[in-house]
Amino acid sequence: MSRFRPPSLSRRHVLGLGVGVLALTHVRPTRASEGGAEAHGMSAFGDLNYPADFQHFDYINPAAPKGGTFSLIPSVRAYNQSFFTFNSFNAFILKGEGAQGMDMTFMPLMARANDEPDAMYGLAAKSVWISADKLTYRFTMRPEAKFHDGSRLTARDAAFSLTTLKEKGHPLIIVQLRDLVKAEAIDDATLVVTFAEKRAPNFPLNTLPFVPLSTLTGNLRYEQPLGTAGTLAFNANYYWTGDINFYAYTARSYGLANLRLDWNDVGGKPIDLSAYVKNVTDKEYVAAPGLTAAAPGVPLQSVLFGQPRTFGVQLRVRFGEQQ
Repeated sequence: MSRFRPPSLSRRHVLGLGVGVLALTHVRPTRASEGGAEAHGMSAFGDLNYPADFQHFDYINPAAPKGGTFSLIPSVRAYNQSFFTFNSFNAFILKGEGAQGMDMTFMPLMARANDEPDAMYGLAAKSVWISADKLTYRFTMRPEAKFHDGSRLTARDAAFSLTTLKEKGHPLIIVQLRDLVKAEAIDDATLVVTFAEKRAPNFPLNTLPFVPLSTLTGNLRYEQPLGTAGTLAFNANYYWTGDINFYAYTARSYGLANLRLDWNDVGGKPIDLSAYVKNVTDKEYVAAPGLTAAAPGVPLQSVLFGQPRTFGVQLRVRFGEQQ
């Protein structure tokens, strides 16, 4: 029997490569791994039904015909998804209306077996080790897991994704991740996820996405005190991201530079005056590809471009402060 091989991962999965199908508080590895060895799966009820080298679940017919079109009207939604329309494939933030069904494009670390009560088996990750106190999970990534451009999916992508979602994700995701202490990559193949003691009974990581670590952010700040006249502060920041594939559309890599000058406490008063330039180079970039319906059942590819170069000034007065 040949080993189960997951499909190659396309860059569209940066929106939805699930960080793991886990409800981690009471889940434990199969009994064979309780001595500390890594296991190919885990279950809350002990022994696993499938061996480490299984090819497919028993309820799957690998010889079934492939191809065609499948249409589904979702009955539930999550995070920023709407029942009526969508303008973004990013379904894990508060802004916009995310496309329903994005979870069907996700490739999780572990896949749930539907013919067992609570069993999960490695998919993007080939194995998992769980500490005795159930607070540390160490995943070993499959070396054959790749994005659409051939670059390897690494533990660093997973750690970056969890950390970013905990800080900047949808408020509901931030609540779900409240007991996540840290996610770190020991190397390209090893992801270690650590939880807080007395965490919530369920910690669902199955709906959280991976994003590639092909982004760069830099920030420069300089302050100059002006004595009683206040303080001048200069900020410059730069953000770059690589290509991202959304179905048949590829959002090309781009970089954005922003500048800001703040004069705080003008003349010793609770007044702040600012001037800024966004997108200094006037870069044209796609902020959110999406699909709209020209007519029922007729999809039309669309894209949302980011803001052009923008100039502005701001005046802020802080009330209630003593002079």
